Amino acid sequence: PAMAAVRGAATLAVGGAGAVLVWHVGYQTWKHGLCNAFLKSMLRKGSWTASLWHFWAMWDRSALMEDPTLTEQEKVQKDRNINGRYVRRTGEHHPPDKKDELRAEARAQTG
Repeated sequence: PAMAAVRGAATLAVGGAGAVLVWHVGYQTWKHGLCNAFLKSMLRKGSWTASLWHFWAMWDRSALMEDPTLTEQEKVQKDRNINGRYVRRTGEHHPPDKKDELRAEARAQTG
């Protein structure tokens, strides 16, 4: 009986932690507007895996831009590192002058 109680408590703790994690991810996604970014990314890329890498890069970039401890130069360097990681993982690279065009197309598709 004692082991069953321990197993039951452990199951509740793990289940509760899982529920908190799901809530946290959902809240952060809403807070940073990443759900919309993920949708636009899937429409543009046609691949959910590339979109996940894009989602991760956007998440990191959002946190980076809000970090008050970094100078502008440090933010630029870290942003380049984030972009480099994304390009290595997906093989996708867009020249900066094309990004605005791609974003406009995605906005037109999602409203």
